[in-house]
Amino acid sequence: MKTQIIRDVLNRQVPEKQMWLSSPVSGPSHFDYVEGRFYEKNKKIGLSELLEKEIDHILK
Repeated sequence: MKTQIIRDVLNRQVPEKQMWLSSPVSGPSHFDYVEGRFYEKNKKIGLSELLEKEIDHILK
């Protein structure tokens, strides 16, 4: 069985109230803090939803 290492990088941008995600699965994303959650307006998805999808993808 071959082990695959996948690394996501999550970076906090405090002055801009953003989280930046670099992922080999979904690519780069910038999440703005809007109404109590981090939301990516171009991909129309929240940070927690995207991470759930990525984890599901990795575990399959």
